[in-house]
Amino acid sequence: MTKSKYLAAGAIAAAVLATGAFVCAKNLTEYFERRQQRKQVEGFVKKIFGDSDRVQSILDKLSDEDVASLLRVSDKLRSLKDSASEYAGSAREQGMATLDRLKSALNR
Repeated sequence: MTKSKYLAAGAIAAAVLATGAFVCAKNLTEYFERRQQRKQVEGFVKKIFGDSDRVQSILDKLSDEDVASLLRVSDKLRSLKDSASEYAGSAREQGMATLDRLKSALNR
C-alpha cells in the first residue's frame, strides 16, 4: 500500500512538473514572438522615418496588440506593393507586345 502511495505522489508530481514546463514554454514562446514582432515593426518604421528618438519613444509606448496590428498592416502593404509590381510588369509586357504587333502590321 505504501508503494502505491509513493507511485501516486510521484505521478502527481510529474504531472504538475509537466504542466509547469508546458506553461513556461508557452509563455517564453509568446514572449519571444512579441519581441520579434516589435523588432520587425521597429525596422519597418526606421525605414520610413529614419532613426528618430521621437518615433522610437512612441513605439516603446505601444502595446503588444498595437505592434501586432502595425505588423499586419506592413505585411498587407508589402503584399499590395508586390501585386502592383507584378501587374505593372505584366501591363508593360502586354503593351510592348501590342506595339510589336502594330509595327509588324504597319511594315507589311
